[in-house]
Amino acid sequence: ALTAIELENTLGAAIGRSMAGADVTLTIDRRIQEVAVAALAGRRGAVVAIDPLTGDILAMVSNPGFNPNNFSKDWFWISKDQRQPLINRAISGLYPPGSTFKPLIALASPDLWNGTTIHCGGKTMVGGRQISEPRMTAHGEVDLNSAMAVSCNVAFVEWGLKAGWSDVREVCRRFGIGEVPPFILPLERSRLPSGKISEVELAETSIGQGRLQLTPLSMALAMCGIANEGIIMAPRLVKKVSSRMGLYEVNYPEVVWHRAASADLCQQITSAMQSVIEWGTGQRAAIPGVQVAGKTGSAENPHGISHAWFVGFAPAEAPRAVVAVIVENAGSGGVVAAPIAKEVLQAALARR
Repeated sequence: ALTAIELENTLGAAIGRSMAGADVTLTIDRRIQEVAVAALAGRRGAVVAIDPLTGDILAMVSNPGFNPNNFSKDWFWISKDQRQPLINRAISGLYPPGSTFKPLIALASPDLWNGTTIHCGGKTMVGGRQISEPRMTAHGEVDLNSAMAVSCNVAFVEWGLKAGWSDVREVCRRFGIGEVPPFILPLERSRLPSGKISEVELAETSIGQGRLQLTPLSMALAMCGIANEGIIMAPRLVKKVSSRMGLYEVNYPEVVWHRAASADLCQQITSAMQSVIEWGTGQRAAIPGVQVAGKTGSAENPHGISHAWFVGFAPAEAPRAVVAVIVENAGSGGVVAAPIAKEVLQAALARR
């Protein structure tokens, strides 16, 4: 039996029409995509924006790119380019998440931070290794909100160690990290440390370092879980494919991917992430008149300057857009990535 596509092409050939491609309706919002491209401003990195209620990808940018119209003509240069323009960094770039991972560590240890404080003296020793704050800043007594706002390494190392690797790994599993989401494009699986993990490595993982390697999409989906009261929708890029002759239409429905955490826990993490924007490291992502929740990250990497990260969503009380931004070798997430996220979130909130 002929499929609808084959039938359409056979009919087209019979009446002398050339084979026409189907119409593809994407979830991408062109205006948000253009804002994301402009905000990244040619720097190496990626931006992903998602509607957490539907899983719809509103924008997906990867730099550097290439012009697909000239692909065969430019292949020699594209294949030789050391900046690797063929990698879609948004869905296949693997990076240490740095401090953007801290909300997940908090979710692994709620009974530890609930009402308790930790004293930060600027550094802590774990298995003979010193883990310190940038510039040895002592944060004093911190609770979840203030530790998140100032991105206190000492607090999150302590919470991660007390929670233990099995609880941290279980939270990651529930949030889909290390799993390939159902998606229309091939993508990389985020990577968690495998095998036995030492105390020092658990401490490093608690601040998003060590063997942890995440894609921007994976980080954005985890944030969708926090934004959407624990429910993560599968990421959707194509809404429908329909034939030019009207012989068929294939719709791609919204699908629940994970039920990751309780709404109450997600609400507490969201409140802490609002402190990041209100008075903490993420103030450059603040939008006048809108509550924004977010987390900055400056992820150390062995090949040079830190990667600048920001993840977040708005409005915090009823999120309509989640964004993840990474700028490679750009330094501080609060300085470099947060302003990009602000522009993308503003564009997403302006859509009808």
